[in-house]
Amino acid sequence: MLSACYSDPFLSDFCLGKRPLRLASRKSALAKAQVQECVYLLRSWYPKLWIQDYTVDTQGDEDKTTPLYCVENSNFFTDSVDDLVLRGICHLGIHSAKDLPSPPELPVVAITRSLDPADMLVYKEEYVKKPFPKNPKLGSSSPRRSAILKSIFPRGQILDIRGTIEERLYQLESGKYDAIIVAKAALLRLHITPPYVQKCPPPYHPLQGCLGITASKHIAAWKKFLSPIHVPNPFLPQVGLLLENTPSTFKKRVGQTL
Repeated sequence: MLSACYSDPFLSDFCLGKRPLRLASRKSALAKAQVQECVYLLRSWYPKLWIQDYTVDTQGDEDKTTPLYCVENSNFFTDSVDDLVLRGICHLGIHSAKDLPSPPELPVVAITRSLDPADMLVYKEEYVKKPFPKNPKLGSSSPRRSAILKSIFPRGQILDIRGTIEERLYQLESGKYDAIIVAKAALLRLHITPPYVQKCPPPYHPLQGCLGITASKHIAAWKKFLSPIHVPNPFLPQVGLLLENTPSTFKKRVGQTL
């Protein structure tokens, strides 16, 4: 397949670093880290790759008040990125795969293997040595995460949370929440290690931790080019991990009186 890419009239200049591969993404630190991850994966197959990256704010970056359950399966976090691809400014859009609208607005030419699908409960220092309050304030951005929190804290107050990972952690530390849920993959990509964190029980989003790559032209060529980093069925690697925790064992590990 690689030899086919190097001999392809359209792809060969990208493979040999003679033509820049223009990648579009959001502006956040996490989005930039995802692009770096994608480039790292690609350069392991195409060492001479020449990259130019473009960043843009999406609806979701500009609107930090609308609850995410109101915009599920929409292009809330992908619109402006894919617009750069549609207009031919960029060749590929790099997304968090779980942010892709359903159905996708542009062809998805690759899905990478998940860095880690788990959700993590991050909580305040004061709850290391004492129980959570009877009705803890819990930050969640999706019905799935709200259900996980309710399984751990049946009396908890589920409060909407928005913003970048860094902003969410700041909101936790400032006292707006007693605990929040964030994706482990996001923490890994940003090299953030919160001191007080526990792995949540499943279910996890089957595309959490995966990157989704979109294109608008030369679809077959881009699929061939990206095939070394594409996971044909990204759901299968997660099956074992979905059974790793249960709410009851998680409660024991956190050691809280609920």
